[in-house]
Amino acid sequence: MARVLFLICSFLTLIFGSYEASADLAKGLAAFDNKKYSVALKELEPEAGQGDPAAQYRLGLMYSFGWGVSQNEISAAKWFARSADKGNVLAQYNLGQLYRQGKGAPQNFRAAVKWYTLAAKSGNVEAQFNLGSMYRTGQGTGQNDEAALRWYILAADQGSARAQFRLGQMYSRGNAVLKDSAIAVVWFGKAARQGHASAQYNLGLMYQKGHGAPQDDEIALKWFNQAALQESAKAQYGLAMMYKLGIGVPQDYETALKWYNLAAKQGHINAQIHLGAMYALGQGTERNENWALMWWNIASFQGSEYAGKNRQEIMKIMSPEEIGTAQRLALEWVEKNGR
Repeated sequence: MARVLFLICSFLTLIFGSYEASADLAKGLAAFDNKKYSVALKELEPEAGQGDPAAQYRLGLMYSFGWGVSQNEISAAKWFARSADKGNVLAQYNLGQLYRQGKGAPQNFRAAVKWYTLAAKSGNVEAQFNLGSMYRTGQGTGQNDEAALRWYILAADQGSARAQFRLGQMYSRGNAVLKDSAIAVVWFGKAARQGHASAQYNLGLMYQKGHGAPQDDEIALKWFNQAALQESAKAQYGLAMMYKLGIGVPQDYETALKWYNLAAKQGHINAQIHLGAMYALGQGTERNENWALMWWNIASFQGSEYAGKNRQEIMKIMSPEEIGTAQRLALEWVEKNGR
């Protein structure tokens, strides 16, 4: 009889003990979701210590971002690793990120590939994209465009704009696939409609050149404009050229000057050269040799021989004081912007 009572008590302890642990975990997860990190830490830490992967993953996030604790990437890596070992897909992805970036652990591309692969095989879209990128560049694995293509397709089919953009590039260049501009347009279009600036620029370029789609300057202008508003220097330069030459829009030097200026400030060499020319000729603005020489100096510093020739020509009609002013402005700009 005593043995029976002991077994019953043991059974009840097991049941209610598990219930209590489950309740603590639920409380901790709810606190985490509601950003009550001090409560989450109190409830999740014991559960994580007992091996719960959900609790371990969230502790990893808390230490990674400094939510309710002092930021500590080593502790983040520890908890992500414990959770990842138990099959938590998000922990596997995050652990791959830490190894790739060298945070919380020495940089290790092979380890990053290992954890990305596990997460990617479970359908994690970011892991699929990153794994594709590592195969594309040969980080932590042999360079393999075919493998990159497979992972990009899986990520793209889940809606990854970055993967869709990469597929557009691969089809436009013929990397691991037969070159097909029409398919490239499809993938660039999918990414562009999600707001991917580089895809928007490339889609505009395809329409401008009539590659994979009917030549259409108005559509090209539309996509260049959307990318330019996201600070794509290439798109800003493309818009400037269209406004300067009156392609798809009425010729407008002032608007061209605006877009050249924005692209030039991002270090776009051709924009700097054209901007210098517009100041030299007084197109869209008053003629100003100082500003012309300044921008040609900046482009020349970046290695443009054409800008260097323009620079030599305009200096022939400028005074030593004006030349000195332009050179000072160029040096100040390069020191401030680093290009």
